[in-house]
Amino acid sequence: LTSRLAPGCNLPALSFPPTSSALLLLLSLRPTDLRSISRKGCAAKRCIYRQERVTEDSCQQYRRCESAMDSLENGATITSCSSSNLSNPLQVEGDGIDDIEEFHHRVDSRIHDLECETLKTRRNAATFTCRLPAELLSKIFLALSHMSSQNIRDPVHKRVDWLICTFVCRRWRDVALGCTELWTTPIFAKPALAETMLARSKDAPLKIRFNGKAEEPSGALFKALSQLNRLRSVELMEVTEGNSQFQEMLSSWTGQAPLLTTLHLAKALAAHAATQGNYTFPIGFLQGGTPSLKSLVLSCWGTTWDNLPIGPNITNLVMIGSPANPPRRPTQAAFVSCLKRLPFLESLTFINQMLPGREDAVVLPPNNLHPPKLRYLTVGDPVWNIYFLLRLLQVPRETKLALVFCGSDNLDMLEEIIDNAGVFATKGGSTFHNSQESIRHMSVRGSPAPRCPRVCLWSQGHRPDFDALPDHCFDFRLGSDGPDQPVFRLLNYLVLDSLHSLHVNAFHLMSKSQWRSTLGQLPNLETVFLDQGPLQEWLEILRYDPPSESQDNWAENGERHFPGLIRMAFRAMDLGKEKAETLRLLVQVLKERTTTSPSFKMDVLFYKCPDPNNNYEKMKQATEGLNVNWSFFP
Repeated sequence: LTSRLAPGCNLPALSFPPTSSALLLLLSLRPTDLRSISRKGCAAKRCIYRQERVTEDSCQQYRRCESAMDSLENGATITSCSSSNLSNPLQVEGDGIDDIEEFHHRVDSRIHDLECETLKTRRNAATFTCRLPAELLSKIFLALSHMSSQNIRDPVHKRVDWLICTFVCRRWRDVALGCTELWTTPIFAKPALAETMLARSKDAPLKIRFNGKAEEPSGALFKALSQLNRLRSVELMEVTEGNSQFQEMLSSWTGQAPLLTTLHLAKALAAHAATQGNYTFPIGFLQGGTPSLKSLVLSCWGTTWDNLPIGPNITNLVMIGSPANPPRRPTQAAFVSCLKRLPFLESLTFINQMLPGREDAVVLPPNNLHPPKLRYLTVGDPVWNIYFLLRLLQVPRETKLALVFCGSDNLDMLEEIIDNAGVFATKGGSTFHNSQESIRHMSVRGSPAPRCPRVCLWSQGHRPDFDALPDHCFDFRLGSDGPDQPVFRLLNYLVLDSLHSLHVNAFHLMSKSQWRSTLGQLPNLETVFLDQGPLQEWLEILRYDPPSESQDNWAENGERHFPGLIRMAFRAMDLGKEKAETLRLLVQVLKERTTTSPSFKMDVLFYKCPDPNNNYEKMKQATEGLNVNWSFFP
């Protein structure tokens, strides 16, 4: 579009999806049709968002602009030059007009301005953009609003920058004000703006998004929440203020919510929950029915299982208990009954005492529950409770697992849990499924909390971004290492023959012998990515052990670790106090591997490992003649 404008003429900051049919229509605009729109749009944008910030002054200016525009559209004129004022000389004198000539000059000037506005309106009405159908313009404005920031913590002006379309021309303003869907997501950070948007949305379904850390409860918020029959989506996050008002509002939700598809209720973190108590759902909460509800998320809400708004169409169920005020565990009967009413369930999350307790458990046949569409399962609880769930639930092979083992339980049932999941190939082989996924990539990390390791697994062919969401995840928050180290037990039980790449940032999670026994003999392990750990610990794991006295040649008879390794990457590694000595040990390890493999080759990459003494150059010189490719990245 900019290529078709006259020199010095720019369009407002409007962009549309490439596939929009509106774009094809707008491409046929003539430069003369766009100049006035560009000038008005840019001027309005400067008027509303001065220096890209929303302040009280700009909000007041925005309201004055709207008021002036509405008045002009309704045919209002200046009070001082109305027909009643001009026809009464006494009233003119009473208004303090002493200089009649000056007064006439101002009125004549205003008449000229009004005539110009009328002519401009008539001219714009003939342009192509003003003659676009209202339905098409509405879709363009909706697409523009979707391009605005959806982050509730962002400044208001970034979330409502689509409002510029209401200041381009009268036609666009009329269409925007008449498009009720454009105003159905009120911005509660500015209560006056939220009230205006509620009024303009009329009877259209509402999408309510509120964050207690970024916004404060207002009358506009509770006014919107009271219209239960209009609510399509409700997300109340980090609720820390106005607790009693929220509780009273939810108590009034006893009827049917016919349009409600999303209900997310999340209280503040544990520190707030400890002082404010738990919310509980009132008796009869949404008992009128939620036939359209698909996503139900309850976090730290003091959930009671007896009156959950569970509907048959739910595809996403998330229930997280408060660490400060743990909820009451469901009975086994209530738990099983709840899951059996969810045939379309795709994503299921239970964290912190949301599973039945041991004392209430009744022995049931395995795989009593079979959600065929389940694709994501996240569970966080003590070991026994997770064991109970995976014995009860038949997990489809396509399901991505995230298991968080909490508490101080031992890991006696860890192998049974892995078998019951039925997703992985194990050395035990007692699974409920005939086919399991091959693990091709793995990450072993130490959590910021002490003694809380995490193992992430990927099954796809290409090497993933190790910071991305894994296919499967095991989180251990058991509170002790002890001789029964969880990472060793897990890796020692899984079949890892297909493993191609490994990411590690904590070597203390297993001993040197455990690293070698679980991963050191894998034939397909080609890449090891080491992140923020002591480099010397890895080199001690990698190097060959000296031969025994009965062995003559250690290079031939010594144990060879990681035989398929051809690539090592180091990022922000700790080279220790004796950096030069550590790097010399790396050179020694590379030479040892050369003597035992005729086809030896190795790629060595360093990321964010500073080298003030030029030791890297010395390493390159020491390995000349070896098939080693060095790469250094600051």
